[in-house]
Amino acid sequence: MIKHSILKLCSVMSVFCGSLYQETQANNTLVVSPARSNITIDGNLSDWHGVNATQPFTLHDKNSPSTQQTRTMVVFDEQNIYFAFDVKDKNIVGTNQPHDAKLFSTDDLIEVFIDPDGNGENYLEFGVNAFGNAYDYVVKCVRKNCGGWSDNKRFTLKNIEIKTSVIGSINNSKDIDTGFIVEIKLPFLALRDIAGGQFIKPTNNTLWRVNMFRIDYGNTPIEYQSWVPHNSFGFHQPDKFGYFHFTLSDDN
Repeated sequence: MIKHSILKLCSVMSVFCGSLYQETQANNTLVVSPARSNITIDGNLSDWHGVNATQPFTLHDKNSPSTQQTRTMVVFDEQNIYFAFDVKDKNIVGTNQPHDAKLFSTDDLIEVFIDPDGNGENYLEFGVNAFGNAYDYVVKCVRKNCGGWSDNKRFTLKNIEIKTSVIGSINNSKDIDTGFIVEIKLPFLALRDIAGGQFIKPTNNTLWRVNMFRIDYGNTPIEYQSWVPHNSFGFHQPDKFGYFHFTLSDDN
């Protein structure tokens, strides 16, 4: 929470905080700037030119390098937040499954958890595999003082756009793949449908608690990666999520 307080101070003293933002962006804060051009959700990263990617994800419970690299780029505009995941994978594992299937139990995939206030209540969890299949849940509570673990799997994000592209093949262990790309356009209006989620469209210096994950089933042993490692297993720890720091500057 110390960095959270420092970042709030920086919203007032922004002239003096440039170096701090660079330092925290490499650790637990990603500065999310406006998109410089229109982002087309087509599984192609050519329109992401000039957007800084995160540091490579690390092993979730160890904060040590993963076997295969995952990086993410994030931008936003007036209506949406956009994600681009670049996933390196020599053996892509997955099956074409219906919406809200438990992809996290079987498939190589990326995940995003968004809990703007980090209180562990009414936050979004969604995941996407290499086929572009997705699930989206609202986690209603993970803390004892709000009733303990419960979720809403009936929730569905409206008007989300997802596109993947695969460089290689899926479920073919006889070849060596390069990886896959996942592009996502997530409307802010869809997030506002989450009752009690504190989802307000970001303005300059808005902070959200967020974490991004990857599960690599094609690796032996299975690797669980995250943008901000929790140094203990269990992805559902919003108090250990990182921060998205939204800025209206395009100096991304």
